[in-house]
Amino acid sequence: MYSLKELEQGVWFQGWVLSQSVLTVEIFIRRGADYFFWTLDRNRPDVINKVLKTDAHAHPKLTCGFRQLFRLQPGDILGFAVNTRYYEVLQFSIEAEPRPLEGRNGWLFLDNDTNKSIEQYCGALLLSTQQIAAWKSYLAELTMLQKTAFNGKSALLVAPSKELVFPQYYPYAKGEFTVMEQFLALSQKYTNIIFPIEQLQSMPERSFRVTDTHWTYAGAREATVVLAELLLDTATDIRNIFAKDVYAQHKVMGDLGNKLYPPRYADEQVLRNASHKPFLLYDNMLSNFGRVKVIKNDNALNTLHCVIFGSSSVYTMLDFLCRVFGTITFFHTAGNIDKSLISQLAPDIVIAQTNCRFLIRPPSVEYDLRRVITEKLLQLGEPAATELFLSCKKQARGTEHKTVALLQDLLEKAFYHSGFKIE
Repeated sequence: MYSLKELEQGVWFQGWVLSQSVLTVEIFIRRGADYFFWTLDRNRPDVINKVLKTDAHAHPKLTCGFRQLFRLQPGDILGFAVNTRYYEVLQFSIEAEPRPLEGRNGWLFLDNDTNKSIEQYCGALLLSTQQIAAWKSYLAELTMLQKTAFNGKSALLVAPSKELVFPQYYPYAKGEFTVMEQFLALSQKYTNIIFPIEQLQSMPERSFRVTDTHWTYAGAREATVVLAELLLDTATDIRNIFAKDVYAQHKVMGDLGNKLYPPRYADEQVLRNASHKPFLLYDNMLSNFGRVKVIKNDNALNTLHCVIFGSSSVYTMLDFLCRVFGTITFFHTAGNIDKSLISQLAPDIVIAQTNCRFLIRPPSVEYDLRRVITEKLLQLGEPAATELFLSCKKQARGTEHKTVALLQDLLEKAFYHSGFKIE
């Protein structure tokens, strides 16, 4: 099993060939009509000793080995050239696991994923009675938290799957009754839920990436606008905040394009003149679940503290959200909520965000972020975890922000709970 990076750097081929003394042998790779030849140029005393069972010193067949780094492409054929005759012995194919689903016009979609996206879309997989009950409990708890744990507003943002927004490119027909319809039905009485399919479909710009599961910058901007308009009591046109944004076209591979070899790229409009990174106070740098970011922008539309329990869909939104809310604390939890953090942070706004394909896994308000971070540190191992911990500690020393201090304390407890030590 090779990573994409390893394939791009090349695959090492090594071995040996013993032949009769009168034969000239070369190894080749054929690519269409082109041949790439390797000569036998490495001494292999081990082969002489073990195969021929004789002393390798000064043996005429000592130089019988080869070792070559080569960038394979699908369809390449390995063979041997013996004098003037060519023998092809092996053809290579390179396939991703799991391979993305090929849609129309070059669009890629998830396939064989753990959430069974195709089955959900076709209506073959539905929410069970227990999952429906779990969702109802979660939504009720989210509403209750707004009344008891913090004095502010809350919302749940569900990022639609790209096949729901662009069904014309999807190779399967949507089922009449799916998980989406089930969720919309059970959540009808809650007014703070955003499922922006129509908004993302009606945009003048494309809202999802061709070779990625996530929305484009334009799609992230639209989700931000819809969210802010629901949560804020302001006459300000949220869209005006982003009116002077500048975009540039780039070739983007994406999390689906990188599952093909060679990787597939698509032209995407990338935001150029705005980013949340200049306002980043703290980032614990964990990958995926357990990631924590604190962002503070004194020039934002307001001074509100917005806490987000979200998924990877939030990352591009941060470049827009940081210009709306003065402080943002982001937890990568896919909508799972750690109630203790809400009580400690006392935010003005709480946003839970998940993705449509995750609906079959109802989130919880009993999430323990420290436990998740502890597990992530253990996966890293002590040397890498120690380096990460010390880097975060350095970040925290550079600011007196109370939220940063609280989250660094959380990381410190997880670090020592993992059994690691700083010498």
